[in-house]
Amino acid sequence: MAVLNSWQKITRVLPGMPFGSGVDGALTISSNTTQSVANASCSGSSGSATLTLGAASTFSNNDVVMIHQTRGTNVGQWEINRISSGGGTTTLTLSKNLQYTYTDSGASQAQIVKIPMYTSITANSSRTWSSSTWNANVGGFLLCAARTGITFTGNFNSSGTDGVEDGQTSAAGGSGKGFSGGSGVAPHAAKLLGSSRIELLATRRARTAIRYRCTELVSQCSMPA
Repeated sequence: MAVLNSWQKITRVLPGMPFGSGVDGALTISSNTTQSVANASCSGSSGSATLTLGAASTFSNNDVVMIHQTRGTNVGQWEINRISSGGGTTTLTLSKNLQYTYTDSGASQAQIVKIPMYTSITANSSRTWSSSTWNANVGGFLLCAARTGITFTGNFNSSGTDGVEDGQTSAAGGSGKGFSGGSGVAPHAAKLLGSSRIELLATRRARTAIRYRCTELVSQCSMPA
């Protein structure tokens, strides 16, 4: 069971709200749905509160975000932060200095993704909630926070470009079935190749973070402090 660092918890930017603010209300997945949230490629230096985006985006001030080094140098490093100013521009000022350096150049690719803040999330039976497609630049994450709980009788899905490049090939991205909350660790799935990634952050009922990596699915039950 992985333990989140303090800079990977929502409480880093929303003290006293480990499961988010609930500002986006309740979400019900009643038909097959692809999540659409602000995201952009980005770069920034450890210790700085400035993040530079590859293009103007739809981020707004006070958005809670995940910043992730998705490819290349320091791949896999990530943190939670909040936008203090610069929403809608290519230069964001963050509420906390960056824990890591993020590189967006050559073979290295980092991205910033908004985390929607729901009160609750329900996925109805036989319905699929999908991430945006990883296109070797941005995408491939399904992010959310829910104050009161997440109930899934439907499915998660994430797919995209293969996780390797330069003429190599790998299997397509996979999908993972949802489950209603419990206190135990979710069963580990078989290894998955490709660039699929799913993140579920800070759910009170399930207390579960699910992450699809390039080569494996890791399920963890980490309760944000």
